[in-house]
Amino acid sequence: DTSGGGPQLCVTNKDVIRIVAENAISYLDQHPNMRNISVSQADTARYCHCDECEAVNKREGTPMGSQLAFVNAVAELIEQKHPNVKVGTLAYWYTRKAPKTIKPRHNVQIQLCSIECCTLHPIDDPTCEKNRAFCQDMEEWSKICNDIWIWNYNTNFRYYDLPFPNLRVIGPNIRYFLRNNAKGVFMQANGNGTSGELSDLRNYLISRMLWNPNFDDKAILEEFVKLHYGSSAQPILEYINMFHDNAEKEGLHPGCFPSPKDVGLNPEMCKKIMAYFDTALKLADNDVIKARVEKASICAYRAMIEAGGDMTDSEREAIIDKYIDLCKRYNMTFASEQMQASTFFEKLKAKS
Repeated sequence: DTSGGGPQLCVTNKDVIRIVAENAISYLDQHPNMRNISVSQADTARYCHCDECEAVNKREGTPMGSQLAFVNAVAELIEQKHPNVKVGTLAYWYTRKAPKTIKPRHNVQIQLCSIECCTLHPIDDPTCEKNRAFCQDMEEWSKICNDIWIWNYNTNFRYYDLPFPNLRVIGPNIRYFLRNNAKGVFMQANGNGTSGELSDLRNYLISRMLWNPNFDDKAILEEFVKLHYGSSAQPILEYINMFHDNAEKEGLHPGCFPSPKDVGLNPEMCKKIMAYFDTALKLADNDVIKARVEKASICAYRAMIEAGGDMTDSEREAIIDKYIDLCKRYNMTFASEQMQASTFFEKLKAKS
């Protein structure tokens, strides 16, 4: 039933509740070892606005009112056949805010999503307005649910290989979630692509901090850069610090779909970044280090392409050619969440 505006189903419709529960139970019957199942909204804000859904949402102060009532009803039916299975649902986008009176059933898990948050400042930074709202929502959920899981975002989904200043918040954010009784954290980065901006470092830092949130994240970052880039480590460390320092100084608040401007890129900054990688490449003392630096430098070429300012046709063509060569050499598969690298290369060549 999508008569309430759709394309999402009407969550107060009893037939919808029954059919969803039947499908979930059937799936669990076929997969008897499963211990949780997701009953979540689709990735669109076009939810049902029928009179019944709207009445619940108005009373609860959030569209999560009707959504959570629906999930609870489905979870109750699932429990009758599969009493040990947890039913997970997203608190995401329009459902992030907790309802006023409806609470999750004991077999319902809440996966709280931070997609609106600033990726430069720690989530618990009281000076960051974008993050304060999330903290308030997490506090409200913590009052009514003891089975909260987190979906956190750790890449630029619009430009996988563009410089992205979030390395300083990975550790603080994981510690914040832990302090607020999260049971687990999903740290989403560019999972459908390879060779994104400093992906080796970012993946290492994320995995180490998930393993032990009390590790010193700054020390782990420095450890990786020194061991991975060897003789070329110092200029890469300087690049990371310079880029993050600049974004903080400029008072930026990038999300996880930022433009080049949102992360502080301009012609002068792009040239600075390229200079750091040029220096790192000159310092490489063997082929392994050279290859690692080349892979890392992809972000500098993407920055020049997107925000490098005026240049001659031949200069721009040379940068694009080098960028594409490096991307192919180091197997970059996606340029963004929605665009394969090969498609992006074709678009670049058509413009040059």
